Amino acid sequence: IEALALAIEARAGCTPEHVRSIQHYAGMLAEAAGLTEAEIQGVRTAALLHDIGNMAVPEHILSKPDSLTPEEFERVKIHPRVGAEILRNVEFGVPVSELVLAHHERWDGLGYPAGIRGDDIPIGARILAIDYFDIVPEGTLHKAARVADFGVGSGRWAALVAPRVGSLACVDASADALAVARRNLAGETNCTFLHSTIEEADLADASLDFAYSLGVLHHIPRTSDAMAACVRKLKPGAPFLVYLYYRFDNRPRWYATLWAVSEHARKTISRAPHGLRYAISQIIALGIYWPLARLARLAERLGAKVDNFPLSFYRAKPFYVMRTDALDRFGTRLEQRFTRAEIREMMEKSGLHDIRFSNSPPFWCAIGWKKD
Repeated sequence: IEALALAIEARAGCTPEHVRSIQHYAGMLAEAAGLTEAEIQGVRTAALLHDIGNMAVPEHILSKPDSLTPEEFERVKIHPRVGAEILRNVEFGVPVSELVLAHHERWDGLGYPAGIRGDDIPIGARILAIDYFDIVPEGTLHKAARVADFGVGSGRWAALVAPRVGSLACVDASADALAVARRNLAGETNCTFLHSTIEEADLADASLDFAYSLGVLHHIPRTSDAMAACVRKLKPGAPFLVYLYYRFDNRPRWYATLWAVSEHARKTISRAPHGLRYAISQIIALGIYWPLARLARLAERLGAKVDNFPLSFYRAKPFYVMRTDALDRFGTRLEQRFTRAEIREMMEKSGLHDIRFSNSPPFWCAIGWKKD
């Protein structure tokens, strides 16, 4: 079964090293979550076999270098059920097939194939839905590694990385965010905290074994310059992991058009005084977010697929989340989004090569290695 799983991953352009990487990080998270030894082994087994159902997906879709069409994505979405059926009668000692079935479900209910949410998703399947780090090769995080988190924020990802590396530089231009990170990482003695922009961070060039910036660079006016500054800190041959907001280039055209219309409104509203833009954002939350989200929720209950329905993300969210996100969306002056091709171009200009993208949300997450 292991050999078959690796052969199927190869059809999709994945190397055995990539599969082992997912297995490695899933095992790490399972340990951190306090699972039993048997449960950890079950997660590691499911990580190896999670995409075995791709044998039912046409090869031209699995190996397609560009974004999938909505029709092609529907074909891909059958693979968890197929994989679970293949593994259902195999005796693993733990319910591996259940983890494979649910590994594309999401906490907010926007996953597939069943659209289950929250605690209804087995914890092992939640672990398999590794964001960002699923494309980081196994062995990147090791006890001798010097690593930097550019835009550490609250320290969410630093908490995963710090115990597994030699040193971690936590960089953030916000003093408030850095204070939160200090509190959350108080038990990690190998962390240093740098209140600085990325360009001015007190880190020697060519000194890092790995660096990452997740959801930060799109808030910086010159994203390409900030990315290049990150890459300069890497040793030759070291990897850089980045997540940038996508420009809906893997969504239907009408979806991107709708976003573009709202963008004109955002640019106008975000320039208003704080009190006015706050009030407008709350009106938008009540008059647009809430009705569309509830309509998507109703359509889903009636059996409709609502993945591309506007604001369907909020169908299971409380109104408070809609209010805060509406303020963030329409009250922020700088919001940059990029296509996959634009991100690749920026990474190449920054001195990275062998660039690889994750085909799982959130989009777009990519990794590249600094040229020698």
